[in-house]
Amino acid sequence: MSQTTNNSVVNEVTYMSFNDPNGGTTSIQGIRGVTDSENVFLAGSLSCTDGTTVYGLIYEGPIANEGKSGNWYQYAYPGDDVINTSCYGPNNGPNGTIQVVGSYKTTESVENKQGETSNAIGAMGFLYQGPVNGTGGEWITIHPHDDHTLNCYAHSTMGGLVVGCYDVRHTTNGHSFIYDIATKVCVEFKVEGSFITSVYGIWHNGGNSYTLAGGYTVAEGGTVQGFIADYDSATKKTSNLKGYTHPRANGKSSMTHFQGITGATGNGYNLPAGWVGINEDGIEHASFVHIPRNTDGTFGDATWVDLIYPSSTGSNKKCMTLATSADKNNITGIYIDGAASPIVTFSYIATI
Repeated sequence: MSQTTNNSVVNEVTYMSFNDPNGGTTSIQGIRGVTDSENVFLAGSLSCTDGTTVYGLIYEGPIANEGKSGNWYQYAYPGDDVINTSCYGPNNGPNGTIQVVGSYKTTESVENKQGETSNAIGAMGFLYQGPVNGTGGEWITIHPHDDHTLNCYAHSTMGGLVVGCYDVRHTTNGHSFIYDIATKVCVEFKVEGSFITSVYGIWHNGGNSYTLAGGYTVAEGGTVQGFIADYDSATKKTSNLKGYTHPRANGKSSMTHFQGITGATGNGYNLPAGWVGINEDGIEHASFVHIPRNTDGTFGDATWVDLIYPSSTGSNKKCMTLATSADKNNITGIYIDGAASPIVTFSYIATI
């Protein structure tokens, strides 16, 4: 299936449904290549058929055979009161182990108590380090803003750092953090002048050099732009920040957001993007994005390849193709067919 980008380059896109064959609803939210292997780690969540239980999900294996050629593992943050675990970003750990970040919820964290003294804090971020099967490793709660933290989601990890997003009690601004695994210290990351900054992806270039990706808006309820920026872990300084908007996502209240980042062959980066245009159908769309790096270190213009899962009619407002993560030229995503009864949700991998 061919897709046309905004600069008239035609790219061939192939799609493969990719789900845990053991049943339930699979939502793939992260991907990273396994070191010295053609295999990948996939991270996500599994909604069980009972409709209430959600486990974290890790796959290790090849991108082949719709997920039937590798191993799937269920993750659950330790604790009797944990009711939901969701894995977002996998990474290679030492000696064949894995690092996984995500979020979890407990009965108390989601309990709706009355008044301003409510203890409900929603989701909490986590880091897991250990065997790929999820047993016998170390689990760490990531809490960026002490007792004022609400709804913390750890999205991605690489090179000893974790990035994610959180809210602060009694404010409407969205916040992002960078967590140092070795020191267990969080620092806030914010696009200068932004009202909300959300970081979903991190790529380690080597040494102290990282590249981050996400989205930001300069005003409450305003246009959201995707961004890419370099980050120095030693100086904690940002450079080469550049914002991007999908060609059809212009105007107030439109949205473009980068959901992750991976190094591209030769030069630059590949990113999964979600976008909504005010003149479109009002639903979120998905794209594969390539951003080159210029010779002076800055970032160049983006090339966009829109993704539409083949079973979608493209005109049905009840069908959505979402992009969630990227590794090399592979994009993970979720397809939702809202026209079906009951609604059908499954994960896919698109290769460009």
